[in-house]
Amino acid sequence: MDEGIKRVWPDGVPTSLWNYDSMQGAPYQQPLPFMNIRPDWQFMLAFLGGILVISLFAWQRFRKRTFEPPAYDVHVLKELTPLQLRGAPAIRRAYALYVGSLLTIYTALTFFGGLIFSAVNAIPMAGLQVGIPDSALTGTSWPLTLAFALAGFTPLLRPLELSEIWLRQQAHSWVGIPVRIKERTRALLVSLDKEIENDANLKTRLDAVAKMLRPWASGHLMYPDVKARAAERFVQLELMADMIQDKSTWPDIAIADDLRPLAERDAHEAKSVLENFEAVVGSDFDQLNRNKVGGKGAIPPQSGPSDDEALAKHRQQLEAKLDDAIAKIDQSRDELGAIIAVYADRDKDYDTISNSIFRNAIRRAFPEEIQIDFGFWIPILLIPIFLIYVVMTKLRLHSLLTDTQMNAFTVLMTAVMETLHIAAVLFFPILAVLLWRQYRIESGNWYSGIGASYAVRITGIILLSGAVALIGLALLAVGWMATISETPVRFRENLIGSTASALPFFTSQALASIIFTLLFVRRADEFANGQKPLHGIVTGILAGIVVSFIMILLDAFWATPDLTASSTKSLADAISASSQTTSNFFRDHNATDFIVYFLMSAAAGILVRPSRPSEKAAENGGTLVHSPSEPLRWNPLVALRLLAIFCIVAPLLPRDGFPAQDNMGSNRVVMGFRADAEPFSYLAGHKGERRYMGYIADLCYDVFDGSKYEVVTTQVGPVNRFRRLRQPDDPYFQPELGQKSVYDPGSPNYKVDIICDPTTLRYDQEILSVNGIFSPIVFVSGVSYLIRRSEAKVPDVFLGYVDGTTAIQVVRKACQVDFFGIRQGMGVDKNCTAPAVVCSGDANKVEPGGDNREKRYHICKFPTHTSLVRWFCSTPVEDRRLVYFGDSEIIHAKVQTWGAANGCPSQGIKPREAYYTYEPYALLISSKDPELVRFVQRRIYEIFSHRKKVNSLFATYFPDAQMSPIMANLFLLNAVDQESLFSAPPPEQTTATELPALP
Repeated sequence: MDEGIKRVWPDGVPTSLWNYDSMQGAPYQQPLPFMNIRPDWQFMLAFLGGILVISLFAWQRFRKRTFEPPAYDVHVLKELTPLQLRGAPAIRRAYALYVGSLLTIYTALTFFGGLIFSAVNAIPMAGLQVGIPDSALTGTSWPLTLAFALAGFTPLLRPLELSEIWLRQQAHSWVGIPVRIKERTRALLVSLDKEIENDANLKTRLDAVAKMLRPWASGHLMYPDVKARAAERFVQLELMADMIQDKSTWPDIAIADDLRPLAERDAHEAKSVLENFEAVVGSDFDQLNRNKVGGKGAIPPQSGPSDDEALAKHRQQLEAKLDDAIAKIDQSRDELGAIIAVYADRDKDYDTISNSIFRNAIRRAFPEEIQIDFGFWIPILLIPIFLIYVVMTKLRLHSLLTDTQMNAFTVLMTAVMETLHIAAVLFFPILAVLLWRQYRIESGNWYSGIGASYAVRITGIILLSGAVALIGLALLAVGWMATISETPVRFRENLIGSTASALPFFTSQALASIIFTLLFVRRADEFANGQKPLHGIVTGILAGIVVSFIMILLDAFWATPDLTASSTKSLADAISASSQTTSNFFRDHNATDFIVYFLMSAAAGILVRPSRPSEKAAENGGTLVHSPSEPLRWNPLVALRLLAIFCIVAPLLPRDGFPAQDNMGSNRVVMGFRADAEPFSYLAGHKGERRYMGYIADLCYDVFDGSKYEVVTTQVGPVNRFRRLRQPDDPYFQPELGQKSVYDPGSPNYKVDIICDPTTLRYDQEILSVNGIFSPIVFVSGVSYLIRRSEAKVPDVFLGYVDGTTAIQVVRKACQVDFFGIRQGMGVDKNCTAPAVVCSGDANKVEPGGDNREKRYHICKFPTHTSLVRWFCSTPVEDRRLVYFGDSEIIHAKVQTWGAANGCPSQGIKPREAYYTYEPYALLISSKDPELVRFVQRRIYEIFSHRKKVNSLFATYFPDAQMSPIMANLFLLNAVDQESLFSAPPPEQTTATELPALP
């Protein structure tokens, strides 16, 4: 660093952001950015260990009940665990849902904990602030710490425990725990009634039970069907008790041993209930009257109630016992029926049941419904999808996740993300809908071709597949963008920060998922009704066409807003195949996706097979499930033609939102300067040769130095400068033909194209109304003040500022808060909100009255800094204080230059160095000429990139001053190019005449 720069440049700020000299070999870089997270092998091993911990914790918690046993009146729900209530396939599905949800939360917190906790801390709610340092979130121990925290603290923290219980309850209810037990028990008892009606031996047993009923019992039951129903319940309970006690009837020893303690106890209770019923119905109500009158033990007629009253009371007691016995039979039937229903659900091999009556009853109660084999072929199909993407990416026929180097890791990550994409679009929605379909089939609410059930079915398919697709695609977008983003800020921008963000792009593809799922479920129902396999192939091909076309439309829709001239040209060339190879076109448009759509759709249509014949469908008359609507007749050729037309027309449209400009006078630029805003823009020099000077004025001249533009200068004031800016409908400056170009500064007809004065970059209504465009920031200042004090104890205070500047805001605030302490608790001065007055040195004498007079603030506005500094330096201050408000550099420079030329009592002036506002200066350019705007912006960056020149410009107008760190960093940010490019001409510009002569 040379001495000139050392004098200007502050300590601790780098002199350049170009640091080629610090390059010491290529450091290790991740193949993919992944938000600058670099998990090592220890981190990944800890993550896998955490998955094991979460899985074990989930299994232990999953086995616990999520319902209150007292709310149910059967022993199986009170004493058996969820694992004992349903069969293995249903339990696996529920556990997969439960542990999958927990592992998703665990994975998100492991890799995206910083983002999640920062979002939580941003919520203004007490108790949600999470203070975890970033080092802990990326440390090797973080995955295991998180896993043990989830496993250990969840039961201890009530909010976490309630959330976990709710999730477990949803997983249990998804497979019918506990509500399916009662439904299946009722179905079994109804089926057992039909078996009793069709079996001759059981009918004989029914007659025998009916004969056991004494006349009083038959009279109490009153109706024949009631009496027959009591006999049927008796026989049912007797059969179930005998079956449960017969060990040979239960072929699966493991299940039988699991249920045996409860089953044997309930069977023993059932036997007791049956014996009690037989004892009650076998009693005679008149047994009390069989003692002989006068014999031993006879009741004297006068010592008690009459025989009729005693018999009536005895009969009432027997009838009450009979009602109680029948109620106990019903309760025992429910208990044993629930046990058998649980057994039948856990063991689907009904052919091994030795008792033919129960074998037939269970088959009728629990028919072997259509069960689409979706649990096997979906993960199997994902394997070839992954391999296809690996091969196509390796052959450069499919693009990588992002612009990165191709290696084994990036190829595998691309294949993983694309496979998850296919799964989120096609397979996960199918899986969810098929599971819901299976539940509806088992409940008997699926097969219905017309009416409300059909509408519910179609609506359910659309909502469920759409919700699953939206969630899956949203998670995929988060993972994808996190993988290719360098920082969390860039991650948010890629995800939701632009018009073509990843989140809306991915989630819009849920439309394809809904259409595909509707076609797929139609195919499943066709299989259920005996359709031929050819229909599956046709349905699969149709689904592939529909999905591909929807994805083409979505790609075109999201790509259209971002088409530029170059991309439009390349796309048009791609369509015409005039300048691209087939492989590049194939890769750039990821045509592999459409091949996969066709293959997977056709495979899904072929591989959907019912594992068992549909008895329930046959009972319902073989009702077909029709597609809700005919497929839309979309023509992809029409879409391609429209896209090609757009690509041809797009370059002809006006770009960047600017109208086509008029070339008349476009090379003439009118620059507006301030004449008294030193050290930034002021008029100085010898009489007749004056020019505008200053930091911003010289910068403005440098912008157009050596350019094609012809510069015309004019003077603007702080009040009228924005009104003078040229509007899109204003003509360019054209002097009348034959007239000498004499510029009139006061003429409102001469508009300016660029304002070269200390203009604060603001977007208030005044600036918005002129439709101007700011250049990059070129200087940073702030409003401050200078004060001339009076010898009086508490004089009036006159606050001066230049009209049309941002200093008025600080002036009003200082008045309102009594910044100079003259009001002494007398409230806010009404002058603080009154319109400002024009002050002078003699016209504003304060009223007499001494120190007892109420002291006031006076807000004074001035048209220019020159008039303000004249008032500030020349006005007597015997009975007042004078305060000069303005941008700090301007007010100091004005007082200094005015004092040198005209004199100013500097010994009575006390400066204030603090900044009360932030004033970033920029050039304001008319939006009429977009080319001029781009030229000025580019030249500003070029000038700041020439560091020695811009530092000299600063040192010229701020002698013996050092930049603040803010200014130095501003210079660095604007220096977008290498300074070496401005030191010497490039070799190709050397002419032949300048070369040395050959020897």
